Amino acid sequence: MPEEQINNSGEQRPENNIEKKSNAGRIPLYESLGISKRLKEVTKWKIQGLSNIQIAKNLGISEPVFYEYLLRYQEFREAIEKGKIKMITELENAAFKSATGHTITEKKIEQDATGETKVTITEKYIPPNPAQNIFMLKNLMPKQYKDKIETEHTVNINVNKLDQLPLEELVKMLSNSEEMLKNAGMVDIDANDYDIE
Repeated sequence: MPEEQINNSGEQRPENNIEKKSNAGRIPLYESLGISKRLKEVTKWKIQGLSNIQIAKNLGISEPVFYEYLLRYQEFREAIEKGKIKMITELENAAFKSATGHTITEKKIEQDATGETKVTITEKYIPPNPAQNIFMLKNLMPKQYKDKIETEHTVNINVNKLDQLPLEELVKMLSNSEEMLKNAGMVDIDANDYDIE
């Protein structure tokens, strides 16, 4: 038999008849804040480099609600993604300009003693930034432009027969190996490091 509950009037009624509050008349926060009408703003903020937390604050929502909207509303997710793609494109273009050099136009507005406005437009060349150039090459072509280039050398020595070699042959082998390793930049060996008897 289902449990019975007592309502405010003191009557007993079955549990399955308990009144439940409905959210049917309640407007979702997404709509009440008009976020669907602010999607261009959201895209613009992302282009400007604002973080998700900053965008959430600008919209008047918490960070968890922001991520809930990303999952729930496709239009919101697309606005963020569109802004992110545009921001990355602008950063790439700026990095390329910095790496290769570019010309900028400067506009200077001055007033002379009589009050007339004089506009001077000059072009200024910004030379390439070598550090940016290196950075881009390392990222675009990592195998060719990485800092550490690994070189592999193989030296085959049969240690079982070393004691059978004449002293001159052993010295020749050691000096060839030493020179090969020095040329590869792997070791710095001096002849004084070894005592050959």
